[in-house]
Amino acid sequence: GRMTPWLARLLGYITAEGYVQKREYGSATVYVTNNDREILDDVADGLKRLGLNYTERSPHDAKPAREIVCSSSEFVSFLESLEPALLSGSRSQRVPDAVMRATRPVKRGFLRAVIDAEGTVSPKQREVTVSSTSRRLLEGLRSLLLSFGIDSQLRSKAGGSYRLRVSGSDFARYVERIGFIT
Repeated sequence: GRMTPWLARLLGYITAEGYVQKREYGSATVYVTNNDREILDDVADGLKRLGLNYTERSPHDAKPAREIVCSSSEFVSFLESLEPALLSGSRSQRVPDAVMRATRPVKRGFLRAVIDAEGTVSPKQREVTVSSTSRRLLEGLRSLLLSFGIDSQLRSKAGGSYRLRVSGSDFARYVERIGFIT
C-alpha cells in the first residue's frame, strides 16, 4: 500500500539513471545523474517528500552531467527492501514487484520516469525506444506497457545490450495513455 505515483517515478529514475553505494559501517548514498532539469527537480521533489536531504552537483571534468546525491542509510535500506536489484549494477536492473502489482497510476509513473530518463522519443518516426543491458528490465517494461494495451518489440543489440521499441499505432497509444514528464 505504500506505492504512490511520485514514489514510483523516483524508483524509475533510480532504476534508469541511479547508482546506489553501500559502504561498510552502515553509510550509504544514492546518486541520480541526468542533465534534464525537469527530471532532476522531480527526483529532488521525491526525496523532499520522503524527508531526505540531498545535494546537487554541477557537471565537472569526470562527470559531464548533473547529479543529485542523497546520503541516507535508511533510504538505501528502504530501497533494498523494495527491490534488492536497485543496489546492483545496470545489467541486473528490473521492474520492482511492488510496481508490477501496483495500480495503473503507479505503473504509469514508473514507465514515464524510466522512459523519460533512459528512452529516446522520435515523434517524426512515431517511436519510443529504450536501451538497456538488462533484458529483465525491458521485459518488465514490456509487460507494464501491455497492461495499458501497448505492444512493443524487444530486440538484442550488438555488444550485449537490448532495445525495446514502441512504434506506429502503439506509439499513439503510448502518447495518449502514458505520456511524458519532459
